Amino acid sequence: MAVRSTVKQRGRDETPAHRGSPLWAVGAITWLGSLSTGAAINGIYFVTERQFGYGEAANLGLAVVVGVAYVAAALTAGRVFGRLAGRLSHRGAVALLLAGMGAMCFVPVLWRDPASVWIFCVVNSILSGWFWPLVESYVSGGRRGTALRRATGVFNISWASAVAVSFWLMQPLLAHDPLSVLAALGGVLLATLFFIPFIGAHASEHGASGHEHSESELELFRRLLNMCRCLLVMSYLLMSIVTPLLPSLVEAAGVREGVRTIFASTWMISRVVVFAMMQGTHRWHGVRSAPVIFGVLMVVGFAGCIAAGSPLSLAVALALFGGGLGAVYAAAIYYALEVGSAEVDAGGRHEALIGLGYAGGPMVGLAAVAGAESLALHRGFTMTLLAFVMVIFLSVVAWRSGMRRG
Repeated sequence: MAVRSTVKQRGRDETPAHRGSPLWAVGAITWLGSLSTGAAINGIYFVTERQFGYGEAANLGLAVVVGVAYVAAALTAGRVFGRLAGRLSHRGAVALLLAGMGAMCFVPVLWRDPASVWIFCVVNSILSGWFWPLVESYVSGGRRGTALRRATGVFNISWASAVAVSFWLMQPLLAHDPLSVLAALGGVLLATLFFIPFIGAHASEHGASGHEHSESELELFRRLLNMCRCLLVMSYLLMSIVTPLLPSLVEAAGVREGVRTIFASTWMISRVVVFAMMQGTHRWHGVRSAPVIFGVLMVVGFAGCIAAGSPLSLAVALALFGGGLGAVYAAAIYYALEVGSAEVDAGGRHEALIGLGYAGGPMVGLAAVAGAESLALHRGFTMTLLAFVMVIFLSVVAWRSGMRRG
């Protein structure tokens, strides 16, 4: 949910309403912040597997808690910082959240108990749920047209590439001491404070949409936005099933231990590539079939991840999965900006849908794992069956939303 500035700009040190903060500074905060929070949210399951012997059920349970905590924070971000507007600037809030997330990374390092990881995940998710809406408001604040689309592209590529890099850097630390991963992340988050003085005291108002459209074009874009938002829910559901299971999936596929986190980052790399490709071409804009193709690509990749029996088949499936995820995300953001930039990730309804994916995916995964154990069925078959039931349901919702008037 984007946080819009409600404070009158005073003084020369504050960002004027018509100007955005320097994109390089916002990009640096995005990249470093994603390097840490991405590894903390997506990579924590490798840490818990190695340090505490967590299996699929335990990691999925932890993922449910992470999702619920993140959603609760994201839904309250606007109200929290709106009430603090007179006493705390957006820049000050970003600094405090970075410091808090950095400090929390050291809790499991100092208290090496499974309970500390759960505490860390809950608090870190809450702080992240407040942090990213603020960062997003700096990305789009004061920008319009080409500058707004370029800033969004830089933001997407920055956070997605950082998450992939974090998985590469985790591998040697996991072999040395799994909890040292969190200590390194804490150090990066604290170092990110260096860039805080370069952004404005408050995020500027969002820019206008990228282009002027006719009424018929706007109607089409609204329908495509509704469809992409539903597909975005599906993407978060599927992603939050796969992420906690990655340690088990790469092991089952026969990937050797020394490169497992690097191998698991395949879907993150393909997501970055798709972000760059979609940023560089506009041929998919306004194409009715494009969201359907993106969704099919994502579902096929997901099914392949669950059923993969070799490193090659898993790598291909992860690449397809990441590509579909990236395409759906980029399309959803693009149409939100074009229909009306003030609505980008704004409003409790949109965040609640994203939250459904964050928390609902691991719940589906838990049900599948439990079903496989109690019914003596293969886990992959059970999970794939449940996932396709979910996909059919969301596809119907997406179709109905696409046909509905904006």
